[in-house]
Amino acid sequence: MRAFTERAVRGLTANREKAESWLAKNAIVVTALNPLIGYAQGAALVKEASVRGLTIRQVAVEKARAGALKHRGDDRPVTIEEVEAALGNLRRLTEGGIIG
Repeated sequence: MRAFTERAVRGLTANREKAESWLAKNAIVVTALNPLIGYAQGAALVKEASVRGLTIRQVAVEKARAGALKHRGDDRPVTIEEVEAALGNLRRLTEGGIIG
């Protein structure tokens, strides 16, 4: 363990920018939007973001701006503010459940 720690671990630092980029494009991010938009729209966002090489947030904001993102269960458009509120703190995804 000591040899591994000294030769492979000590001195390593995380590349925060790269890690945040990976998280922003990870499909798990859409779970923060699912209570707002539902699973089907969330899955479509993930697919589109992946195909276009964008983040989930970028596609969600774009669709909200165009009025194409709808609330789960009715036809009301989701606002950019609602998207930002859901995705504004991605750390919440790691903390014991999402509460709307």
